[in-house]
Amino acid sequence: MLSIRSLVTSLDIFKRNKVPFELKVLGLALYIQLSSLRRAARALSEVRSVSKTAVWKWVKSFRERLNIRPSRMPRRLIALDETCVKVNGLEYWIYAAIDVDVNEVLSMRVYSSRNMLATKLFIKRCPKLLRWEAHVCCRWRTLAYKSPGGAWARIRC
Repeated sequence: MLSIRSLVTSLDIFKRNKVPFELKVLGLALYIQLSSLRRAARALSEVRSVSKTAVWKWVKSFRERLNIRPSRMPRRLIALDETCVKVNGLEYWIYAAIDVDVNEVLSMRVYSSRNMLATKLFIKRCPKLLRWEAHVCCRWRTLAYKSPGGAWARIRC
C-alpha cells in the first residue's frame, strides 16, 4: 500500500516550494483524517502559519492529479421512518431514510413538531438527495418512489 508521501511524490503535484514539501504532505494527510480544511490548517499552524485556502489548493491539486471519480451505489429499497425523542421535556421528531440492504442511514432530519409540512419536506428532499426518479404514487395514504434500479419504496403517511 502506498504512503501519502510516495503517492504525492510520484504524482508530482506541487510546483512551488514556498512551504516545505513535508508540511504539504502532512496537510494532505490531516485533511484526509479530519475531513476539515480549518482543522488541518489549525494543526499545521502549530509548526508554520498556513491558511485554510492553502490547504484547499493542495487538496484540489491532489484530487485533480489523482483523478478518482466515485460512483454512486444503486439503491434497491429505501425505508423512511420517524421517531419521537424527548429532550429536557420537549418532544423532537427525527425523520430518517435508511438503505434496507446495507443498513446505512442515508439522511436524517430533526423537526420540533410532527405535522404534514415536516413530513412532506423530508419526503420531498429524499429523491433529490438520493437521486431517485420522481415517480410518486399516492394510494391509501402511502407514497412510493422508484429508485434508479427499478424497485419501489413505499412510505406510509
